[in-house]
Amino acid sequence: MEISDLNFLVVDDHLMIRSLLTKFLGEQNAKSVDTAVDGADGLSKVKNALNLNNPYNAIFLDWNMPKMSGFEMLLECRKDERLKNTAIIMLTAESEEENIIKALSAGATAYIVKPFKEDVVLRRLDNVVNWLNK
Repeated sequence: MEISDLNFLVVDDHLMIRSLLTKFLGEQNAKSVDTAVDGADGLSKVKNALNLNNPYNAIFLDWNMPKMSGFEMLLECRKDERLKNTAIIMLTAESEEENIIKALSAGATAYIVKPFKEDVVLRRLDNVVNWLNK
C-alpha cells in the first residue's frame, strides 16, 4: 500500500488547513481526499464511508473544533472495531507533552504540531503507510 492507494479524511475547522492538506495530499497522488468542518461532521462522514464499504485509510484530525473536538472524535473512532486499521493523525496546535501522550494513548497513530511543514507531514505519512502495511 502506498499514499496513492489511500482514502483520506481531513477534519479541521479552518478552511486554510483543509485546503492546504487537500492540495498536498493531491500532490502525493492520494486516491481521494474528503474534508469535514468539525468532529461531528467528521464522525458522520466516517460512519457513512463504513456503511458504503469504502472506509477511510487515514484521518487527519484537529483537536480544538466546535461541536465535537478531535480528541472526542478519536475516542469515538477507536470504540469502533471496524476502524482499528484506520490511521488517525492528530494535526493540532496542542503541543503540550501531556496532550501528545493523551492522544497517542487513546489510539492516535501519529501526532503533528501546527504550524507544520510539508516534509514533516510526508515523514508521518511514510510512517502511517508502514503502519497500515503491518
